[in-house]
Amino acid sequence: MRMQRYKKSELFMIFLMISTSVYILWTETSFKQSIVENFKKLRYIGNYSPPVYVITQTHRTPTQLPDLTRLGNTLKHVSNLFWIIVEETNKPTEAVTELLERMKFPYVYLTCKFSFLIYFKIQVFYSNDNVNNMNQLQVPAGNYQDENIRKISNRNRALEWLRSNAVDGVFFFADENRTFDPRLFEDIRSTKKISMFPVGLTSNGLSSPVVRDNKLIGFYSGWRPERKYPVDTSSFAINVNFFLSRPDASIPRNAHEQEDGFLKKLEPFGMDEIELLASSCTKILVWKTETVQCDKPKAIDLEKYKNTNLEKLANVAT
Repeated sequence: MRMQRYKKSELFMIFLMISTSVYILWTETSFKQSIVENFKKLRYIGNYSPPVYVITQTHRTPTQLPDLTRLGNTLKHVSNLFWIIVEETNKPTEAVTELLERMKFPYVYLTCKFSFLIYFKIQVFYSNDNVNNMNQLQVPAGNYQDENIRKISNRNRALEWLRSNAVDGVFFFADENRTFDPRLFEDIRSTKKISMFPVGLTSNGLSSPVVRDNKLIGFYSGWRPERKYPVDTSSFAINVNFFLSRPDASIPRNAHEQEDGFLKKLEPFGMDEIELLASSCTKILVWKTETVQCDKPKAIDLEKYKNTNLEKLANVAT
């Protein structure tokens, strides 16, 4: 009986030793796995690159999809990029939604219905008989068609989204009628406050900071050079944190003061704080290009081609 009890005790001790060894081995393995996982996180942090937010405003035109397709196929080659696309419409359109889903990189699709009445410069003429009675209202012809005016609401909608969602990174305005060298996006990623770079094929052939001995001494622009910041919309990038520190910064409602007015609202900053990119502004990495629109094509006879593929194509191609 005494021998039998001894064997049971021995078996218990062996079991205890094995259990302890398994536990130690398991904890060591878990610890090693923890180290590995943390190391991966540290490596990720070490290689972390700030996101680039690309703001593109758009509205329905026959060249909308070709332009967005071209731009999207450039953006998809850039790492850690987020596309903010704002369309002037009441609700997302099927064509743009499908295009964005095919691109397979992060985006947000916003809509913004523009009200032309906000921007009308109405001249009021009063009757000589009674100055309190409005006699005539005149809206300058073509004012509502100004493409620059159409873009204001869309861009401000994107800036509102950034204020609510972005915490770091860099953003800049990339209109659909621009062509970009992918190197530009890596260039602007390190922007600390404001960076600038040349834009080619503008109305004057070139819009660029003027640099001498690696110092910014002025700006070259053929359009309204008297502005404090006579630059193109796609010629500057802004650090998100710097933007968030300027709660009143937005695109002004003057159609011809968008860039200049926006940069003024980001002040104070010194000229020496503007970072000169594109090899100290000696290279052109963005061009202002236009998709030439032909004369309006003949409308498709939807009665004749009812229940055919042309019904759907008519909504996309025109």
